[in-house]
Amino acid sequence: MTILIQEKHYLKRLAKYIHNRKNKLIAEFADRNQKTINDKRDIYQTISTNDLADLAFRRTENEKSIIRMEDNQKEILKLQAIEDSPYFGYVEFCEDGESETESIHIGFQGITTSQYEFLIYDWRTPIASLYYDYPVGRASFFVPSVNNKISGLNKYKAQIIIKDQIIQKILPTTDTPNEDALLYELQHSTSSKMKNIVSTIQKEQNDIIRLETGKDIVIQGVAGSGKTSVALHRIAYLLFKKRGTLNAENFLLLAPSKDFTEYINNVLPEMGEDMIPVKQLDDIALDNLTNSWKKKSEAKSEYIYRINHDRQYRKRYIGKSNQDVIKIMKQFKETIDEINFNPQEIKTPTGMIDIDQINYLHNQVKGLPIRERIKVLTNILFEKTKMNYPKSKHAESRAQLK
Repeated sequence: MTILIQEKHYLKRLAKYIHNRKNKLIAEFADRNQKTINDKRDIYQTISTNDLADLAFRRTENEKSIIRMEDNQKEILKLQAIEDSPYFGYVEFCEDGESETESIHIGFQGITTSQYEFLIYDWRTPIASLYYDYPVGRASFFVPSVNNKISGLNKYKAQIIIKDQIIQKILPTTDTPNEDALLYELQHSTSSKMKNIVSTIQKEQNDIIRLETGKDIVIQGVAGSGKTSVALHRIAYLLFKKRGTLNAENFLLLAPSKDFTEYINNVLPEMGEDMIPVKQLDDIALDNLTNSWKKKSEAKSEYIYRINHDRQYRKRYIGKSNQDVIKIMKQFKETIDEINFNPQEIKTPTGMIDIDQINYLHNQVKGLPIRERIKVLTNILFEKTKMNYPKSKHAESRAQLK
């Protein structure tokens, strides 16, 4: 059996498990939610007839039920996040002294059955180092829970790219890092948001992410070299490794701007972790200034105006600060809407989307910024037509619509 056929079978089995597990959790959540509401109503309706001990017990049980519902919801969201692309790494590993080879699948989040079968290993688990740190050949990983090092042979290793539950590409590698996989991801990355790099972590990045030290760490590199991405993945790793000891509230990310915060704010949730608190440097300064200092501080615009001695600069500054400029910009924005949006009919496998329909949908999202509007409009049209496209063509079809 070829690796492609083998993985197609495995992916089909995995997709079925995720689908059934998710539906079961949704049904349990709905049932528990109704029961919790009924119990709470009953507690308040019979509050005068219950003794205090019984009332306290019932309230405690009600609170426990709410916690279990929250846990259910977290698992549902976790399964929804990975169902289209449940894993990316594959290793065939034979432990020393064993005759059988184990198939190890590495994903953004782990999945274990009630019978303790590991369908997917979380990328932060010790066994994942077989994928990140070793080429085909001798390999090992350390298991802290049993204080034991497992050694053996990596017989095969590959990155498996999955989109919409369909295997797009299998990239075998005998070495590490897998530059082909990294290049593929870069070529197919179209998001304006920072994405997690779990599937393409390079060895040097992995060393920093998993570094065992209590000391301060400084990551040095040129712009765009991945410093922020590595820092966020290290946070995700620490939250996983020290679960119960650390939580998101124990971290603070200092950001240079609001745009930067929006750019990175989906990285940790993609890996099943809560986003950590973020503060801009200006906010830190304001938090630490006394009220008297805040009152004395000049506005930034007044400061720039006062210290600048360039007459032309001051003239431009005064002109741009004028309310008339704002009116002109608003008029220009409205002109762009009226003149520059000229949609064409869109052909789908089963028919056409006419211009009137596109214009109508565009008018529904006119309140959004232009780039965001095009993105939302694309998503609406894609959702209306995607059933007409084969799943393997979804990414291509979305790009054509945009």
